Amino acid sequence: MLDPLSLAEVTELISDTLNNSETIQPLAELIWSKTGGNPFFVMQLLNALDREKLLKFYFPHLPYSGIKGSGSGTLRRFRVLASQIGV
Repeated sequence: MLDPLSLAEVTELISDTLNNSETIQPLAELIWSKTGGNPFFVMQLLNALDREKLLKFYFPHLPYSGIKGSGSGTLRRFRVLASQIGV
């Protein structure tokens, strides 16, 4: 059985995945709090966010990338996805 990931580990994973270490802390905290750091659920939630096109890969020469939107609609979709995978 895998131990839960710490917030720092989840942050590093998301930072490496999106190539963005500057603006992903709120997303990392949200994913960590919803998954309890469970590596399986972290990956499932990231995959679900990607499928729903809520994530953007960060290209340093372009404006900010990360989670698309910050409005209540985006957060509502996040919560629905999290509940669908059981977190």
